[in-house]
Amino acid sequence: YLARQDFVAAELAYDRTRALAAAHALTGELVELARRRAELAVHRQAPDALGQAREALERATTAGAVDVILRSTALVAVCLARNGERAEARQLLDRTMETLREAGAARDLAEIRVWAIEAAIAMGDVPWSLDEVARVQTYAQEIGNVTLRTRADRLRARVESLRSRQDSGADLERFLELSARLGQSDDFGTLRQMAADLALELVTA
Repeated sequence: YLARQDFVAAELAYDRTRALAAAHALTGELVELARRRAELAVHRQAPDALGQAREALERATTAGAVDVILRSTALVAVCLARNGERAEARQLLDRTMETLREAGAARDLAEIRVWAIEAAIAMGDVPWSLDEVARVQTYAQEIGNVTLRTRADRLRARVESLRSRQDSGADLERFLELSARLGQSDDFGTLRQMAADLALELVTA
């Protein structure tokens, strides 16, 4: 459901599965379900997403579930990035990805890279986003994982949109700066040269 971004169906499925796991005291399943619940909250950008991600991380740590710890850590990092805590978010993601690289867990690493891209987009970091997207796309292509490739393609589209917005903002700043300089000069020759510079800036931007 999450892969299709059907969040309502995902929440219903979560509620049914959690009730079943609780009824049968399936501790390991409850730990994983806490992570999935947090993942849904992060996808939705729910106000309590960070709290749910931290709760999932705490449950996983108590249970000693290493894979859930790493995935929950990535969710915490995305929430921190969205809250403007960039340094801590990047540190958590770098550490998590390094752990998976050392373990040779390529599939899990690709999943964490997806969350790293979400964090990078939240930070406005286009170069980092594009690097991670390329890695996920390449891996998905190599193993023939259509779902992962689709997610990566969607993320690339978002990154390209972000880059376009950033470029437009930079162009506007240059225009305003040169316009201000034009207004500060009384010399006709200087005005003409500055106007030519302004036109060149806009054409070549």
